[in-house]
Amino acid sequence: RDHVRENQKIVCRVLRVNPKKGHVDASLKRIREDQRTKKIQHWKIEQKAEKFLELSAKSLDKSLDEAYDEVGYELMDIFGDVYGAFETAADEGAESLTEEGIPQDWADAITEVAKKNITPPEVHISGYVDIETFVPNGVEIIISALKAAEDNGDAEEEIKVQCVGAPRYRITVKSTDYILAEKALKAAAERCIAVVEESEGNGTFLRELDN
Repeated sequence: RDHVRENQKIVCRVLRVNPKKGHVDASLKRIREDQRTKKIQHWKIEQKAEKFLELSAKSLDKSLDEAYDEVGYELMDIFGDVYGAFETAADEGAESLTEEGIPQDWADAITEVAKKNITPPEVHISGYVDIETFVPNGVEIIISALKAAEDNGDAEEEIKVQCVGAPRYRITVKSTDYILAEKALKAAAERCIAVVEESEGNGTFLRELDN
Protein backbone atom coordinates (compact mmCIF):
# COMPACT_ATOMS: atom_id res chain seq x y z
CA ARG A 1 0.00 0.00 0.00
CA ASP A 2 1.00 3.62 -0.48
CA HIS A 3 0.83 6.13 2.33
CA VAL A 4 0.61 9.90 1.98
CA ARG A 5 1.44 12.59 4.50
CA GLU A 6 0.49 15.68 2.49
CA ASN A 7 1.58 18.20 5.09
CA GLN A 8 5.18 17.05 4.54
CA LYS A 9 4.63 15.94 0.91
CA ILE A 10 5.88 12.44 1.71
CA VAL A 11 4.79 9.36 -0.21
CA CYS A 12 6.23 5.98 0.64
CA ARG A 13 5.54 2.36 -0.21
CA VAL A 14 4.78 -0.07 2.60
CA LEU A 15 6.89 -3.17 2.01
CA ARG A 16 5.85 -5.40 4.88
CA VAL A 17 3.93 -5.29 8.15
CA ASN A 18 4.62 -7.30 11.30
CA PRO A 19 1.45 -7.04 13.46
CA LYS A 20 3.00 -8.96 16.36
CA LYS A 21 5.93 -6.57 16.72
CA GLY A 22 4.03 -3.51 15.53
CA HIS A 23 6.65 -2.92 12.85
CA VAL A 24 6.05 -1.39 9.43
CA ASP A 25 8.81 -1.41 6.81
CA ALA A 26 8.44 1.41 4.29
CA SER A 27 10.55 2.74 1.46
CA LEU A 28 10.82 6.27 0.11
CA LYS A 29 13.02 5.14 -2.77
CA ARG A 30 10.82 2.44 -4.23
CA ILE A 31 8.24 4.81 -5.61
CA ARG A 32 8.52 6.71 -8.86
CA GLU A 33 7.93 10.46 -9.10
CA ASP A 34 4.78 9.96 -11.20
CA GLN A 35 3.41 7.58 -8.56
CA ARG A 36 4.13 10.13 -5.84
CA THR A 37 2.41 12.92 -7.79
CA LYS A 38 -0.60 10.76 -8.60
CA LYS A 39 -1.01 9.69 -4.99
CA ILE A 40 -0.87 13.26 -3.69
CA GLN A 41 -3.41 14.39 -6.30
CA HIS A 42 -5.74 11.55 -5.29
CA TRP A 43 -5.35 12.50 -1.65
CA LYS A 44 -6.24 16.12 -2.43
CA ILE A 45 -9.35 15.04 -4.33
CA GLU A 46 -10.51 12.87 -1.46
CA GLN A 47 -9.94 15.72 0.99
CA LYS A 48 -12.17 17.87 -1.21
CA ALA A 49 -14.76 15.08 -1.33
CA GLU A 50 -14.76 14.85 2.46
CA LYS A 51 -15.42 18.59 2.65
CA PHE A 52 -18.34 18.16 0.22
CA LEU A 53 -19.70 15.32 2.36
CA GLU A 54 -19.39 17.50 5.46
CA LEU A 55 -21.36 20.30 3.74
CA SER A 56 -24.04 17.80 2.73
CA ALA A 57 -24.27 16.54 6.30
CA LYS A 58 -24.48 20.08 7.66
CA SER A 59 -27.52 20.79 5.47
CA LEU A 60 -29.20 17.83 7.19
CA ASP A 61 -28.03 18.91 10.66
CA LYS A 62 -25.71 15.92 10.89
CA SER A 63 -22.02 15.47 11.59
CA LEU A 64 -19.31 14.19 9.26
CA ASP A 65 -19.08 10.99 11.30
CA GLU A 66 -22.81 10.44 10.85
CA ALA A 67 -22.40 11.09 7.14
CA TYR A 68 -19.80 8.35 6.82
CA ASP A 69 -21.85 5.92 8.88
CA GLU A 70 -25.09 6.57 6.98
CA VAL A 71 -23.86 6.96 3.37
CA GLY A 72 -20.13 7.67 3.10
CA TYR A 73 -18.82 4.11 3.22
CA GLU A 74 -21.68 2.94 1.03
CA LEU A 75 -20.80 5.60 -1.56
CA MET A 76 -17.23 4.27 -1.60
CA ASP A 77 -18.48 0.75 -2.27
CA ILE A 78 -20.80 1.89 -5.07
CA PHE A 79 -18.75 4.55 -6.84
CA GLY A 80 -15.19 3.60 -5.89
CA ASP A 81 -14.66 6.73 -3.81
CA VAL A 82 -16.69 9.59 -2.34
CA TYR A 83 -15.65 12.07 -5.01
CA GLY A 84 -16.93 9.73 -7.71
CA ALA A 85 -20.37 9.86 -6.10
CA PHE A 86 -20.37 13.66 -6.16
CA GLU A 87 -19.24 13.71 -9.80
CA THR A 88 -22.06 11.36 -10.74
CA ALA A 89 -24.61 13.44 -8.83
CA ALA A 90 -23.40 16.65 -10.50
CA ASP A 91 -23.73 15.09 -13.93
CA GLU A 92 -26.81 12.87 -13.58
CA GLY A 93 -28.74 14.25 -10.61
CA ALA A 94 -30.07 12.80 -7.36
CA GLU A 95 -31.75 9.89 -9.12
CA SER A 96 -28.34 8.41 -9.89
CA LEU A 97 -27.86 8.01 -6.13
CA THR A 98 -31.35 6.88 -5.13
CA GLU A 99 -31.21 4.19 -7.81
CA GLU A 100 -28.24 2.76 -5.92
CA GLY A 101 -30.14 2.74 -2.63
CA ILE A 102 -28.98 6.08 -1.19
CA PRO A 103 -31.80 7.70 0.89
CA GLN A 104 -33.59 10.56 -0.84
CA ASP A 105 -32.62 13.20 1.74
CA TRP A 106 -28.94 12.36 1.39
CA ALA A 107 -29.19 12.15 -2.39
CA ASP A 108 -30.75 15.61 -2.58
CA ALA A 109 -28.20 17.13 -0.18
CA ILE A 110 -25.24 15.58 -2.02
CA THR A 111 -26.56 16.64 -5.41
CA GLU A 112 -27.08 20.23 -4.29
CA VAL A 113 -23.49 20.47 -3.04
CA ALA A 114 -22.16 18.68 -6.13
CA LYS A 115 -23.88 20.99 -8.61
CA LYS A 116 -22.59 24.06 -6.76
CA ASN A 117 -19.01 22.89 -6.55
CA ILE A 118 -18.24 20.58 -9.47
CA THR A 119 -18.05 22.02 -12.98
CA PRO A 120 -18.71 19.45 -15.72
CA PRO A 121 -15.95 19.14 -18.31
CA GLU A 122 -16.54 21.15 -21.48
CA VAL A 123 -16.58 19.75 -25.00
CA HIS A 124 -15.70 21.98 -27.94
CA ILE A 125 -16.34 20.79 -31.50
CA SER A 126 -16.38 22.60 -34.83
CA GLY A 127 -17.74 22.15 -38.32
CA TYR A 128 -18.01 24.30 -41.42
CA VAL A 129 -20.65 25.52 -43.84
CA ASP A 130 -20.06 26.81 -47.34
CA ILE A 131 -23.01 29.06 -48.19
CA GLU A 132 -23.68 31.39 -51.08
CA THR A 133 -26.56 33.18 -52.75
CA PHE A 134 -26.70 35.54 -55.71
CA VAL A 135 -29.93 37.44 -55.04
CA PRO A 136 -29.74 41.26 -54.72
CA ASN A 137 -30.11 41.16 -50.93
CA GLY A 138 -27.62 38.32 -50.58
CA VAL A 139 -25.69 39.94 -47.74
CA GLU A 140 -28.83 40.16 -45.60
CA ILE A 141 -29.65 36.53 -46.41
CA ILE A 142 -26.19 35.35 -45.31
CA ILE A 143 -26.45 37.34 -42.07
CA SER A 144 -29.88 35.81 -41.37
CA ALA A 145 -28.51 32.35 -42.07
CA LEU A 146 -25.62 32.80 -39.64
CA LYS A 147 -27.97 34.13 -36.95
CA ALA A 148 -30.20 31.09 -37.48
CA ALA A 149 -27.20 28.85 -36.91
CA GLU A 150 -26.43 30.53 -33.59
CA ASP A 151 -30.06 30.48 -32.41
CA ASN A 152 -30.20 27.30 -30.31
CA GLY A 153 -33.42 28.14 -28.46
CA ASP A 154 -33.44 27.06 -24.83
CA ALA A 155 -30.83 24.33 -25.31
CA GLU A 156 -27.73 24.45 -23.10
CA GLU A 157 -25.25 24.13 -25.97
CA GLU A 158 -23.51 27.40 -26.87
CA ILE A 159 -23.07 28.02 -30.61
CA LYS A 160 -20.83 30.59 -32.28
CA VAL A 161 -20.17 31.29 -35.97
CA GLN A 162 -16.97 32.79 -37.38
CA CYS A 163 -16.03 33.70 -40.93
CA VAL A 164 -13.11 31.66 -42.23
CA GLY A 165 -13.22 33.34 -45.63
CA ALA A 166 -16.45 33.74 -47.58
CA PRO A 167 -18.25 31.57 -48.52
CA ARG A 168 -16.88 29.40 -45.68
CA TYR A 169 -17.94 29.83 -42.03
CA ARG A 170 -16.91 27.89 -38.93
CA ILE A 171 -19.59 26.76 -36.47
CA THR A 172 -18.31 26.01 -32.96
CA VAL A 173 -20.38 24.27 -30.30
CA LYS A 174 -19.60 24.23 -26.57
CA SER A 175 -21.35 21.62 -24.44
CA THR A 176 -20.87 19.24 -21.54
CA ASP A 177 -21.85 16.22 -23.64
CA TYR A 178 -20.16 15.14 -26.86
CA ILE A 179 -23.21 13.47 -28.39
CA LEU A 180 -25.41 16.49 -27.72
CA ALA A 181 -22.70 18.74 -29.13
CA GLU A 182 -22.62 16.73 -32.37
CA LYS A 183 -26.41 16.95 -32.68
CA ALA A 184 -26.38 20.69 -32.01
CA LEU A 185 -23.64 21.23 -34.62
CA LYS A 186 -25.55 19.34 -37.30
CA ALA A 187 -28.80 21.14 -36.46
CA ALA A 188 -27.08 24.54 -36.56
CA ALA A 189 -25.65 23.81 -40.00
CA GLU A 190 -29.06 22.65 -41.25
CA ARG A 191 -30.75 25.84 -40.00
CA CYS A 192 -28.11 27.94 -41.68
CA ILE A 193 -28.30 26.14 -45.02
CA ALA A 194 -32.11 26.13 -45.00
CA VAL A 195 -32.24 29.95 -44.87
CA VAL A 196 -29.87 30.23 -47.82
CA GLU A 197 -31.68 27.60 -49.90
CA GLU A 198 -35.00 29.37 -49.34
CA SER A 199 -33.46 32.33 -51.17
CA GLU A 200 -32.29 30.31 -54.19
CA GLY A 201 -28.83 29.85 -52.73
CA ASN A 202 -26.97 26.68 -51.82
CA GLY A 203 -24.98 25.39 -48.91
CA THR A 204 -22.85 22.45 -47.79
CA PHE A 205 -21.98 21.18 -44.33
CA LEU A 206 -18.41 19.99 -43.72
CA ARG A 207 -17.67 18.23 -40.44
CA GLU A 208 -13.95 18.30 -41.15
CA LEU A 209 -11.84 20.12 -43.73
CA ASP A 210 -9.75 18.16 -46.19
CA ASN A 211 -6.02 18.64 -45.69
